[in-house]
Amino acid sequence: MVSQALTEQATLSVVKTNLFDHKVHAGDKLIARIKYDPVGNLIQRWLAIVNGEVVHSANTWKLCYSYITSHYKQGSLPVQEQAIPVTITDNEVMAQVAAECEQVGFELLGDGVHQNDQRLGEVGCTDGQWWVTLIRNSQFAIRNYYPPP
Repeated sequence: MVSQALTEQATLSVVKTNLFDHKVHAGDKLIARIKYDPVGNLIQRWLAIVNGEVVHSANTWKLCYSYITSHYKQGSLPVQEQAIPVTITDNEVMAQVAAECEQVGFELLGDGVHQNDQRLGEVGCTDGQWWVTLIRNSQFAIRNYYPPP
């Protein structure tokens, strides 16, 4: 496991992407993500993620953040591979979302995803990761869905 090199004490900052996804930065570099998994582990639903791999789980966001900060300062946090920026237009994203919805029998409208004239929730893409937030009812509950690339 390669660890972060501490040449200088960088200030850590958090960018909230959405309610369930946070990015932890040291200066301008992404070092980890903190995500909430509402369906996975019933007790430790907050996940500290580096390079798509869960490196820690906890029952609160703060405990994941503490794990990341302490391991970063110790130099034992794995190095986050920096993403290569890909230029993609909003229209291309929406076209791909609509195509994915159609494949599973959903319809993408202005206010979200529908099936049989019933609003199911919302779908989006954050940093190349697809997410779905569904309105929960007694028939179904689906967690974040990330289709393969």
